[in-house]
Amino acid sequence: MKRKFLLIFLLLVIPLSGCGKKVTIPTVKWAGKVTLRGKPIPQDLSFAVIQVRNTRGEAYLAETSLDKEGNYRLDNVPQGEVLVMIHLIREKENQMTNFTPKEKKDGVLTTATEDNPQRNFDW
Repeated sequence: MKRKFLLIFLLLVIPLSGCGKKVTIPTVKWAGKVTLRGKPIPQDLSFAVIQVRNTRGEAYLAETSLDKEGNYRLDNVPQGEVLVMIHLIREKENQMTNFTPKEKKDGVLTTATEDNPQRNFDW
């Protein structure tokens, strides 16, 4: 019985061993500042993050926290068309306030290229 199980296991696992191919995606570096409707981000945010996802179908995400002034640096932004999402959340007295404008709740499309490493976003 054990032999039969081992044989079935090997027959199923060995053909799949080459399926986990690592996909290499070209990336670029971004640095910049996030503002909120033209003004500095609130200083008392509990959560301030920028996320960049590619739109080509590969599951690739670059993410980092913003500092208190809204500055960020990303070293692994996928090249090409990307979706940028910025999350600015304040938690106070068990209440959460999300500062993401309704028109940007699904993110903003832009293009990541090597010739534009300075990217500022007004959220």
